[in-house]
Amino acid sequence: METYQLVKIALAVGMVVLLSLIAERSGPRLAGVLAGYPLGVALALFFIGYEIGPGFAARSAVFTQAGLISNLCLTAGYLLGQKLLPRQGVLAASVCGIAAFVLAGSLLQWVPGILPLQLSLTALAITLFSFVYRTLPEHSVQRRPMTLATTLVRGLIAAAIIVLVTALAHVLPERWSGLLAGFPFTMYPLLLLMHISYGPQMVVTIIKHYPVGLGSLMVYALVVALSYVPLGIYLGTALGFLVATIYLAAFVSFKNWWLLRRS
Repeated sequence: METYQLVKIALAVGMVVLLSLIAERSGPRLAGVLAGYPLGVALALFFIGYEIGPGFAARSAVFTQAGLISNLCLTAGYLLGQKLLPRQGVLAASVCGIAAFVLAGSLLQWVPGILPLQLSLTALAITLFSFVYRTLPEHSVQRRPMTLATTLVRGLIAAAIIVLVTALAHVLPERWSGLLAGFPFTMYPLLLLMHISYGPQMVVTIIKHYPVGLGSLMVYALVVALSYVPLGIYLGTALGFLVATIYLAAFVSFKNWWLLRRS
């Protein structure tokens, strides 16, 4: 196995473990917002650019915007499966969630690869899902110690997904590579393992706050689409993280200010 494949797996494992720790120590609200931070997508687009070329990755990033809409549809499908088939638990929720992602992606692949159009649709979807999810209940959970086995499972699920998507990029067109790059690499394993560890209530709270954090992923994909060719994958990735971090920090600061003003 080549060195960068090992790096790919190690980074994916580390990201999911970090998010899981945040979810357990800081609560599902913050975990939901941070789950939208461009960790998995950044890895997918970076390694697509590394393995195939920055131009291919930049064009794929345009379609990643549509992939983020499919990403939101996955959360809706997960909630629906969890509600309709509570006895089947994680299995039913996962099947419904992934089916919603695939269905949405199949439809969105026909949207023209025009960056302003893709960006507008993603922003509209984030706004719509944020509005719909605002009525979801919030729950706090009692923290339990995280075992080594659970930690490894969380990370390896994300690593397997990222390796699969970057491998498929070699045989799929840019349109589908971009859509798959929008898959919630860190969010989905987080949902699975929080669901198993704490039950469906924590999942609902994480999903409620997920769309607002997804804005940082939207601006990250935008920066990649515009910068990978002129700047290269390394500087383009650094710039993407900088802009996404500024967005997320500004949003969290504004939200805290707004909550203090209303209290």
